[in-house]
Amino acid sequence: TPEQLSLQLTGLYARFVREPKVTVIALSFKEPKITVSIIGEVVAPGPVDLPPGSRVLDAIARVRGLTAFAVTQEAVLVRGEQRIPIDLNQALRGDPQHNAVLRDGDALVIGTTRMRVSVVGEARTPSSVELPPTARVLDAIAAAGGLTPTASTSEARLVRGAQVIAIDLERVMRGDPAHNLLLRPGDALILLQEVERFAMVVGEVNRPGSFRLDRPMTVLDLLVLAGGITEKASLAEARLVRKGANAAMLLRLEPLLFQGDTAANVALQPGDVIVIPQELSYRVYVLGGVQRPGMFTHAGRISVLQALTVAGGPTRGAQLARSVIVRRAALQAAAGTPGQAQPPAQGQPAAQGQPVVPPGVDPKNIVPVDLGALLLSRDPRQDVPMFNGDVLFVPENRLFNLLEIIIQVVTGVRRIITP
Repeated sequence: TPEQLSLQLTGLYARFVREPKVTVIALSFKEPKITVSIIGEVVAPGPVDLPPGSRVLDAIARVRGLTAFAVTQEAVLVRGEQRIPIDLNQALRGDPQHNAVLRDGDALVIGTTRMRVSVVGEARTPSSVELPPTARVLDAIAAAGGLTPTASTSEARLVRGAQVIAIDLERVMRGDPAHNLLLRPGDALILLQEVERFAMVVGEVNRPGSFRLDRPMTVLDLLVLAGGITEKASLAEARLVRKGANAAMLLRLEPLLFQGDTAANVALQPGDVIVIPQELSYRVYVLGGVQRPGMFTHAGRISVLQALTVAGGPTRGAQLARSVIVRRAALQAAAGTPGQAQPPAQGQPAAQGQPVVPPGVDPKNIVPVDLGALLLSRDPRQDVPMFNGDVLFVPENRLFNLLEIIIQVVTGVRRIITP
């Protein structure tokens, strides 16, 4: 305090000055604070600064409360390695176990009740739509703008996990509940074409639609024709729906794209439909100089600061200013084509002073991030959004160049995804 400092200084000056008088005036006080990340169904998610002793409800109030889709019974407080369940209803009733005292570095995750259903194929606006819990097949079709003129009015398919359910759209239009089924979160409704000499790819590709099978084609051929997958694609949940089959075939696209495993590169037949769903829980990787490197899932897009927080923060030797985000497109390019998926052994040097860029990697997909500026001065320009499949790499060695970083990232991701 100013009084304590005044006494200390008076004692020091008394050695040289008779009866010194020292007055200390505090121009400002820096109050102690803790930083907590609020993630999920709140109005303004992100990191917030709170006074020590703040509780769960204080943090929620700071981010302007919950959204209408919040699951109040199933929040989670992430504290280091711990996952502490929080019931916000109990917290509102004054239960101190659920309205827990927060600590610096905690992350509070609020779940969602939103039901998302994919409507793909011959819909006027194929998309992933949000629907109420009581929605049926006809509601999903209406939310996607209705049928196209080339849509089959007699047959559609509802993909529910590994199950494929045949839907008679004529009976759906008549309100038959046996076909106008209640939907579940994660369902995919496939609206088919009348034409049979086509295969279709729907969902998270850049050019979804039907493609003529004018030659023997495989899953990878069709994905190339469709312009490749988007950053939102779920590589672990892709399915091949085949006419007459009672179950959809799981396509393990991650090993196909990153490791050259051709088991998922199935030969196509007329009427096949490849479904690439949206990743409801984004998967990002945090590698290098962090406390808990690995793969992390998150309900929706995640920022660099959130990813670093979930990974336990940086290690003491981490080179924060030299961190990078490696986008999934760069990771795929560096991993190589199926059957030749090896980390790049050499790269082409750029102009003097520029990093070595591995062959085939677009430099735009390597995003430098100064984590030091983000953590110390909260520079918002450094809190870059991460997309599904991105990698945050925090070097532990000043001598890492871009080529070495790519090799480290490809190798690290392979170790994680290899069963």
